[in-house]
Amino acid sequence: VLGIYHVDVWLQGRAQPVKQHIEVLWVHWLAVFQDSRFSMENACLPKVAFVEETDQDAFGFLNPGQVI
Repeated sequence: VLGIYHVDVWLQGRAQPVKQHIEVLWVHWLAVFQDSRFSMENACLPKVAFVEETDQDAFGFLNPGQVI
């Protein structure tokens, strides 16, 4: 998690715009190494690393309610 943000947004699509308070997490995603060997039988977890910053999907927003 890179940041926690509280934003007030105006939602349109109805007769009148509606103001809503939204909380979001800004995250840098992780990915499994492609050459990593792992197995549950041997209790060997997969190796992970941050997705390259040049990847258009490296960063994203999450609803805090989706985080354990």
